[in-house]
Amino acid sequence: MKIRTNSDLKALDSKIQKELGIDLKAYRDKEMIDKIINLISFPTYAMRMIFIPVAIALILFGLGLAFLSLTPLGLLFYFIPGLILFFFAGLLSGLLLLNFRMKKDIHEIMQYALDLVKRAVEDMKLTGNMNRDNRKQVYGMLFTGIVHLIILPTITHAISDKIPIFGSLINRIVKRIFIQVCPGVDLHKKIELSEIAPGDTEPRSETPLTLQRLQGTLHAAFSLARIPVLTALIVVVSLLMLLMYCIGL
Repeated sequence: MKIRTNSDLKALDSKIQKELGIDLKAYRDKEMIDKIINLISFPTYAMRMIFIPVAIALILFGLGLAFLSLTPLGLLFYFIPGLILFFFAGLLSGLLLLNFRMKKDIHEIMQYALDLVKRAVEDMKLTGNMNRDNRKQVYGMLFTGIVHLIILPTITHAISDKIPIFGSLINRIVKRIFIQVCPGVDLHKKIELSEIAPGDTEPRSETPLTLQRLQGTLHAAFSLARIPVLTALIVVVSLLMLLMYCIGL
């Protein structure tokens, strides 16, 4: 189940409370919020990684303005479209670099999400709402709920606070990554059947929910998140080359 709208989010929250008898928002206390914020370091270097490519692009624009022999009409065509294209070329390059850099942070956050899943499973043992037949669905529902009801709101709020200028763009990338990850995570496969005694109805607390098996899903999610940014960068660079060619005629 992919969560794309607020209606989807409310429906998921209601379904978890109704079918599993657990309110995930209750886990979103100050201690948990502080833990997640401490795990994400990319807001501290995001501005630098975006600012440097933008600055380099604008310097190149300035050099072109200084050294190109432009007619008044050529100067007009170069200054306005060129400034816009150089700026967006730098911005998109910075977003691509940030995508590669923040993998470590997202990996650690995913590990914490899995820890919260195990905590929720422990609490569910008191309700008796999980058994062998629905275990796969329960784990997937809990993971998706924890990501969208706890993890993402905390991360996006922190990013908006720490990165006021480009925060919305970074939040879109982060959301896209998590939206792609959640449906691809099959936590049921991480339950070793040998660790479940014949009479057990739930997996034991030491069920090996590890991040190692998520690497393929995470890699695919980061790759998919890069596609629109890379496509836009190719278009911008192509337009920039076309502009330079026309000015040089």
